[in-house]
Amino acid sequence: MSVQERIGRGDQRTVKLGLFAANLADGSFTAWQPDMDYPAFDLDLFKGDNFHSLFVAAGGAGGHVIRYLPHDGPATPIWDRRFDGDVTAVDSSESAVYAGGHYDFIDGGAYRRKHAAALNLDGEVAVNWDPEIDTNTGVFAVKVVPGQMVIYGGEFSRINRRPQPGYAQFPALPGERP
Repeated sequence: MSVQERIGRGDQRTVKLGLFAANLADGSFTAWQPDMDYPAFDLDLFKGDNFHSLFVAAGGAGGHVIRYLPHDGPATPIWDRRFDGDVTAVDSSESAVYAGGHYDFIDGGAYRRKHAAALNLDGEVAVNWDPEIDTNTGVFAVKVVPGQMVIYGGEFSRINRRPQPGYAQFPALPGERP
């Protein structure tokens, strides 16, 4: 039975898909409650000198990378990029957001990205960063080493048509600070 069916039948259980914020003292929901109807697989809270952001890797009908500003008010996304498969991992730096998962395209086919993508902080696809990861199952981990590299982990065998099982590192986008 779906969540909508249970709610429609008056089910008393609270079911929350995706993402929620809880009060640290008592575990109660806070006012910051994103309206997500799909699962969140990974979160990255970036605290920079000039801004704070929460980046979410999500599934659903296709996948998503979503940017929120964490605060006490309503949870309204700054942007939401759509992928053709689940996004299972996300990490960020002061200049970019890196995503990994089970996808081949962003924005309905406008951008081809095989399981690894970089987005600028405004949500636009970084057009000059495009490694091709060959996998049937996907990327499960992404980690940024500020100013140096981005590390991807998963069940893959080739990167840019060269043998590279399970682990790969790439240069970060230009402008990264160490």
